[in-house]
Amino acid sequence: MTIKQCLLVAVLGGTLLFLLTFGYSVLVKESIESWLVYKHGPDWISSPVPVIMATFLVFAGHCLGVLLLAIVLMKTTKSEVLDP
Repeated sequence: MTIKQCLLVAVLGGTLLFLLTFGYSVLVKESIESWLVYKHGPDWISSPVPVIMATFLVFAGHCLGVLLLAIVLMKTTKSEVLDP
């Protein structure tokens, strides 16, 4: 498996992971919103902060998933990864 193939599989796998976990962003947003309302009052209900935080967390999880998948693919394949 070449480096290009590893990266392609990692990006496709990471995208699939992102699509599967996209529904969790709604749960993350609701959790953040509930916590902010509990800690700081009802003014946070109409705030865009929970949406921004949830989007950032889901995107960061996607990037981390792609990175980890690429690392695992490169580690599991032998020296042929280094061949162009």
